[in-house]
Amino acid sequence: MKARGAKKAAQNLGLDIDIIQRGMQPAHKAAAIQLFGWIQKNFDAEGKLHDKSSLHWPKLKPATVAGRRKGKSKAKAFGSGQDAGGRTRNEKGQFASRVKILQDTGRLKGGFDVTANPKRGRVENRVRYSVIHEGGWPAKKIPQRKMYPTIKQGKKIAIPAYQKFFERKMK
Repeated sequence: MKARGAKKAAQNLGLDIDIIQRGMQPAHKAAAIQLFGWIQKNFDAEGKLHDKSSLHWPKLKPATVAGRRKGKSKAKAFGSGQDAGGRTRNEKGQFASRVKILQDTGRLKGGFDVTANPKRGRVENRVRYSVIHEGGWPAKKIPQRKMYPTIKQGKKIAIPAYQKFFERKMK
């Protein structure tokens, strides 16, 4: 069986994972916190942190942006001269705010929780509709907007946390 994740990091340092497995909760939590940070940055970058460009979040449709600019939702806007709804107007009096993808109310981005136990660390979203955006819903014309990193990216993010943990254990 090929070692993965924490086991691989332990092997790279010449450690036996079975000896220290009971005390792994801090390592799992540290790795989950790193993944949580990446997810938050991915929201800020509107899905552009993915290694594969095919996973970058598609732009909002003009009808979605127009609906938000008419006040149908609490869109996050950028720029000066915002009104109470967070919208801005250009020199022609038209709404010119920039609506951020998946951040209309902040509920989805703020819905992530980090948990850990001796066996694993997790980053989960407690918002019910998060799974729809993560995988997409073609029948309803909702595109995939993957919030979590791919497995390959997740390993790059999490393994350094495990390595630091094992290095401290060796001292």
